[in-house]
Amino acid sequence: MRPKIALTIVGLGLAVTVAVIVLQKPAPSPSGVAVDSVAETSKAIPTTPEASRPKRDKQAETNAILEKEMATILAAGVENVDAMSAEEKHQAYVEARVLELQDLATEEDNESLNIILSELTSPDEDIRKAAVEAAGQFGNRDAIPALTVAGQQLDDTDERKAIKEAIEFLKLPHLGETNFPHSTAQNGAGK
Repeated sequence: MRPKIALTIVGLGLAVTVAVIVLQKPAPSPSGVAVDSVAETSKAIPTTPEASRPKRDKQAETNAILEKEMATILAAGVENVDAMSAEEKHQAYVEARVLELQDLATEEDNESLNIILSELTSPDEDIRKAAVEAAGQFGNRDAIPALTVAGQQLDDTDERKAIKEAIEFLKLPHLGETNFPHSTAQNGAGK
């Protein structure tokens, strides 16, 4: 090996070794707390997106969900909502949302389809199932990518099967579409 290359490699190795030794020593901070103790404290704090969000954001998110549920319940004309338990309110919301998704399935606008597709990832299984059915009934092939992604995120094999069936249904030719070649031999015109 050439002496210049060998000296360069030895020098770099020595520099890396010194840097590692220096960085391992806890450096005093201006506040008197060792840097290592700060690092250990930060390791103890979970860094998941939910854990890193302030409690206020979680509460605001929960309030927004509850407001959405309440608006849906009231729009469905449910009476005596104030007298209901939390479970009854949630069940009333689910029933109202399922009916709403069924109604949206009969529309023909992109906004309705987007609302249906947004519920494919609902935390409520009944709403997810209704969204899959509504997407199939809507009959727009634009739903296939969202259905595919939703199916990949599910563990439940029955739900995955329902999504697969909806996708296969959407892939079928629509009225007026043909998948047949226009050859003269098939239609008898070539004789």
